[in-house]
Amino acid sequence: MSAFVKRLRREEGGYTLIELIAALSLLSIVSLTIYAVLHFGMAAYHKITIENSLRDEGDLLMSTVMQELYDYGPKSVAQTANGIRLIGDAGNPAIRIEGGALHIDKTGSNDAVVETKSTLTDTSRIRVSCRGMASECASGLIEVSLTLSQSYGGREQRLTLDSRFGF
Repeated sequence: MSAFVKRLRREEGGYTLIELIAALSLLSIVSLTIYAVLHFGMAAYHKITIENSLRDEGDLLMSTVMQELYDYGPKSVAQTANGIRLIGDAGNPAIRIEGGALHIDKTGSNDAVVETKSTLTDTSRIRVSCRGMASECASGLIEVSLTLSQSYGGREQRLTLDSRFGF
């Protein structure tokens, strides 16, 4: 016990320069490692959050197009410049992509825009294909290709969804 007390009372006690440099080196290595792990984790978290948001919004847009087709039940479908027109007895609503958003034009009502945080890029399109060169198709295939874009922290994330279904 007396050796411990003598050591505590020693007036010239302290750390040497080499001990301080070693301690600071270890502290900086540990700090940098912790920072790198936290930075990587936060970046991965934000990337996954944006990807999930893009998938959710893509699913919403695809289901909106499909729901409109099933609800309306068109007799035929015609291609327009930036979408399709559903032709039937209750009017001719159109589904189009314009200005980075999905628009649904119904006869006798205002243009409905499906709201999303993402924007649809210029490569997004809705097309109809059928046999022959008819301007209206009574049966065929509707191809929907949506490229959604969302940016976070100066980086842009994109997701492309392609779907085909018959009518």
